[in-house]
Amino acid sequence: MTEPTNNLPAVRGNKRHALYPDSPDDQRLEAILEAIREGNLGFAAECERQGFKPSTVSQWAARDTPEGFRADYREARQIEMEAFADDILETAEGKNNEDPDSAGAVYRDQLSIRTKQWLMQRRAPAQFGDRGAVDEAGKPVPIQRIVVGNQVISF
Repeated sequence: MTEPTNNLPAVRGNKRHALYPDSPDDQRLEAILEAIREGNLGFAAECERQGFKPSTVSQWAARDTPEGFRADYREARQIEMEAFADDILETAEGKNNEDPDSAGAVYRDQLSIRTKQWLMQRRAPAQFGDRGAVDEAGKPVPIQRIVVGNQVISF
């Protein structure tokens, strides 16, 4: 393996490999987390800009590599959901367009809202889903149980 030169990643054979971050405080990871927090759907673009594949960053979050990154990633995704909710309200009120009454603007706003709602429902079903929380098997998780004698009522 050759040494990195000119701030380029290390080279192994003909393939370029991004330098592996050793800390969740790595500036590159922080830039990616900030893109997520802003809620502008720029995760993939920011990953590429920082020299990582989006799937690699998602794997690091799942594996908690570097240690502590999983918690930061989950927090950033939660903040992203809140940003989406705020943006949906602004879009619905027509604050995002100069001419909110044109047919094109209305259609674009509907698409934007539906897309963000869909993402919110998939990424945070317990908080934003229509059907509530589900377990690993896809069965609904009871929100509340009442036991009366030998009878259990779940809803």
